[in-house]
Amino acid sequence: MRTAIEAVVSGGGGANAQLANLYPNRVLAGDFEAGFKLGYMVKDLRHAFDLAAELGVESPLGRVAGARMDEASERYGTEVDFGSVSRLSGW
Repeated sequence: MRTAIEAVVSGGGGANAQLANLYPNRVLAGDFEAGFKLGYMVKDLRHAFDLAAELGVESPLGRVAGARMDEASERYGTEVDFGSVSRLSGW
């Protein structure tokens, strides 16, 4: 699975330097020490949801992501790196 994920984050339309560094060197290595705290990500998502609601924009995938971030916050705390959400999938 690691090889498949590395291929996804290193190529294609979603590829970027952050993912190319973050996933192989931190998430896949099991390093969840905070770089960008999960609590900040949850806060930012809530701001985005509030703005979307003000504009009348639906964000179903954002809501799914937000629910997973909330679940990770409850399980691991808010001081861990936001990449900790991947641990919910057994990483």
